[in-house]
Amino acid sequence: MSEHQHVLVVAPHADIADGLIALLAPQLSLTVVSSYEEARQHLQRGDTYLLITELKLGPYNGLQLALLLRDGGESARAIVIGDRDAAWEREARQFGVAYIDRMADKGDMLRLVSALLESGAQSSEPAS
Repeated sequence: MSEHQHVLVVAPHADIADGLIALLAPQLSLTVVSSYEEARQHLQRGDTYLLITELKLGPYNGLQLALLLRDGGESARAIVIGDRDAAWEREARQFGVAYIDRMADKGDMLRLVSALLESGAQSSEPAS
């Protein structure tokens, strides 16, 4: 993972925000916000490489943010964190968004983040 890959974390729940900060902050450039509105404003800047968001964001949801991110650039990646729910997982997959259970092991989250960052870096490398 590279500290040059900016990650936006959207976590209205402090326990999730704190856990992600502890897990990722030593290795990545993080911005943490707690609402859909704050995240939307941040995404408009266009510097987010990876979005990690909770599914439930008041009247909105994390998939909506993931779609905003995707519309902003092909190399952008997103992870939505929510309760185990087959319908939400299926919808996330349809949009090309990773979905992870909020009760997942920290190692699972770290592996997912690493895989998405590596796949994005490989797809953005110039062809030789």
